[in-house]
Amino acid sequence: MVARYRGRKSLYGGWLEQSAKILSQSEGISLAVLSMGEAYDEIMLDGVRYYGFCADAFIPKFDMLLQEFEPDIIHIWGTEYQHSYEAMCKVKEENLQERTILSIQGLVSVYWQHYYAGVPEKIYKKKTVYELVKKCSLEHMREAMKAQGAYEQTCFLLAKHCIGRTDWDLACAKQMNPEIHYYKCNETLREVFYQNEWSHEACEKHTIVFSQAHYPIKGLHNMMKALAIVKRNYPDVKLKTLGVSPFEINGIKQYLKRSTYQRYIMELVQKYDLKNHIEWVGSLDAKQMVEHYLHGNVFVCASAIENSSNSIGEAMLLGMPVVASDVGGIKSLLVHEKEGLLYQQDAPYMLADCIERIFKNPEWAMELGKSAKEKASITHDRMKNGNDLIKIYEELKQ
Repeated sequence: MVARYRGRKSLYGGWLEQSAKILSQSEGISLAVLSMGEAYDEIMLDGVRYYGFCADAFIPKFDMLLQEFEPDIIHIWGTEYQHSYEAMCKVKEENLQERTILSIQGLVSVYWQHYYAGVPEKIYKKKTVYELVKKCSLEHMREAMKAQGAYEQTCFLLAKHCIGRTDWDLACAKQMNPEIHYYKCNETLREVFYQNEWSHEACEKHTIVFSQAHYPIKGLHNMMKALAIVKRNYPDVKLKTLGVSPFEINGIKQYLKRSTYQRYIMELVQKYDLKNHIEWVGSLDAKQMVEHYLHGNVFVCASAIENSSNSIGEAMLLGMPVVASDVGGIKSLLVHEKEGLLYQQDAPYMLADCIERIFKNPEWAMELGKSAKEKASITHDRMKNGNDLIKIYEELKQ
């Protein structure tokens, strides 16, 4: 919301905006939001106070809010950031732990272990000159995620309460802190996904929709291998994914910045002759994402690890047939062969089989999509999730 107010494209955090909207419209609730990215003083939008901080200047802003706003409840969204750890340290110092709750998004203390996602060692050990200078190779990024995980683990040890939504994040949270009080509360997704519906008649047949693809965990390399198999029986198959084509090089600067992972994707595209079967659609806002999904015949999540993928939730809300890797908390979102299809993550041939089953059976695909929409309408029910969150706050205040 603040991004749009300041004339910028809003691409991330839509679920947070929807939660803020529901809370701000609830009687007796006054809400202040402190977010990372850019420092700015109070901006009041739709009854919510927004504040911004830069990564190295969190504590002064947090201190100011504690003193001036005097919150009854402190809600920390995301456990994977250094500022979440800093907030929990401050909360303990001020003896506010009983009124503070963590919301689990992903869990990088687990994610880093899956970072390479089956990428061959000879690939992930490569480093371009740019990656060496900027320390952004696959090995560097995995180590950075591991370091974030150390902050996250300490964050959990300092916390007394957390919110999750899957059997996977419950298990992980309890292993990090057996004494933590775990509350379940599902997420509310971006509003535009509640307002549209997928149609098999209107979709582009034999088109696969993919969401994020910028690093190995999201599994684009395995999607490429599966695409090569599907192409044998469906020579018109098309994959549409977010991001910029690694083949689009404009000048020496972009060439030097092309990552090892992008180069690996290029190798796979060339090996399997897929260049005419892939379309990179760039960065999309919420409305554009809806159109991206609606054009697809099937939505695929090929991640090596996820908690509860909002991309899957959005596809299900639209009523799309979904194919997803059976990892992390995904099985909490859908039942195999009832609300979508699950497959073994490290078996691209099984991903290919699931996609072909959707293509071969349009009526069954529509039934899967219908059941997915019904399930997602319960999981992501805006009013219920808002009320559940308020009930958690009320319990913490007692």
